[in-house]
Amino acid sequence: MVVSQVVTMLLDARRARREAATRWHAERRHVYASFAAKIEKQIVEITLKWEGGALPMSFLSDLLEEAKAAHIEVELIGTKPVRDAADALWDGLARGGDQAMSGGKANDLTVDDFLRDTRSLLRAFVGAGREELGVQ
Repeated sequence: MVVSQVVTMLLDARRARREAATRWHAERRHVYASFAAKIEKQIVEITLKWEGGALPMSFLSDLLEEAKAAHIEVELIGTKPVRDAADALWDGLARGGDQAMSGGKANDLTVDDFLRDTRSLLRAFVGAGREELGVQ
């Protein structure tokens, strides 16, 4: 009787750990996908507006505010490689935003460079997330 209770306790504890790991895995996947999708949207919007001249500060602040919550979620639950990739991507987006807002006078970044660089950073972020989640 005692042996069966101990075995049941051990099996329940193992099941609870497995369920918790599955929950964290699903939550991380959702947070990473949400961040990547929001950043992709920001890249497209900045690129489209950039080609039309200098961007108003309110436009950029609204864009960044929309994605900031997703960035913070990644910072809260991501591993160091994923957080580093998210920070690099965030910095690339901000650099492009600065350049677009200044009408091309903030730095030597062109819209083509911005697209190439941020897409590369986005791929690196997705790759870090895939590696953490064990996706081949």
